[in-house]
Amino acid sequence: MTIEKWKQCDAYVQGVSHVATGDPCQDRTATLTENGVMAIALADGAGSKKYSQFGAETACKTVCKLLCDRFDELILLCEESGDAGVDKRRKKKFVKTVLDEVRKALGAALRTDERIDKSATAADLSSTLLFFAMKGDLFIQGHIGDGVIGIWEGADPCVAEEASEPENGAQPNITFFVPDSDAAEHLRVSGSRISKGRWRNIYGVLLMSDGAADLLYEKSTKLFNANTRLLFENFRATSRDVYKTALEAFLNNTVKKFSDDDLSINLLFRESFSDEDMPRAPAYVDELLSGVYSKEQIVDLSADGKLIKHFAQYKKRDFANAAEVRKYLGW
Repeated sequence: MTIEKWKQCDAYVQGVSHVATGDPCQDRTATLTENGVMAIALADGAGSKKYSQFGAETACKTVCKLLCDRFDELILLCEESGDAGVDKRRKKKFVKTVLDEVRKALGAALRTDERIDKSATAADLSSTLLFFAMKGDLFIQGHIGDGVIGIWEGADPCVAEEASEPENGAQPNITFFVPDSDAAEHLRVSGSRISKGRWRNIYGVLLMSDGAADLLYEKSTKLFNANTRLLFENFRATSRDVYKTALEAFLNNTVKKFSDDDLSINLLFRESFSDEDMPRAPAYVDELLSGVYSKEQIVDLSADGKLIKHFAQYKKRDFANAAEVRKYLGW
């Protein structure tokens, strides 16, 4: 039998330039799994702003919570419908909802976060924002500023139609941030139902800051397949904690050779795990099956394959722990 499950891992590290000046890393990441939704986010704080790392942190956490709490409402506002694409009025409402929610949270941070000086303004919390959320075969994504959202399809990663590329201003080092007065014009959003045939061909989703993109992305050639593929493949049969350490080492030891900027990555990966793998990593099987409480979360893909929807909603609790799930699966 083969089990498939979506996994998540993220990392951010201080860039070479900030190591030299003693400034903190201004990139942040977040993930949240609630209400049948899995959401990830990444934000790159504006280098010129003193407290942008706290703005990035707030933006990531807030948008993940918003997506998990109001996914069904938001997908209706941004879902593409055939050749007509996204309705402009609904899309405008979606953009306003996201920006209003994040800006409200930034305002609260200015008032209550003891790490931020009381003289600071919203501009001091400026950051980009990238996010992706899925529920069943539906997804929502959004992006303001630079950085890249990529999709791994089939055997090789590529910038697919729902991926999002960086947006810069008049100069390459100028981009757009959540508190900007014209942010609504630059927050690019979309949502869709991925056909079952195509969904079976998607293996990963990758968010990266512009620092990480210095190695993994080039405007003319898009994502570099070899480097990006390894980010997903090295996650196979590896626990999240172990892989987080590996991602940090990759950013520190490899990507830093190509970029002076802060570096961050947040990714989702559809893991496949077979009977033959189980004896070699019993502890990992427990992690793979964690979060499974109902038979409704186990979906037949074939006679010998099942998908674990660990972020699905369920009506009845059938399992108390991973051992009971293993018994149910015949492991």
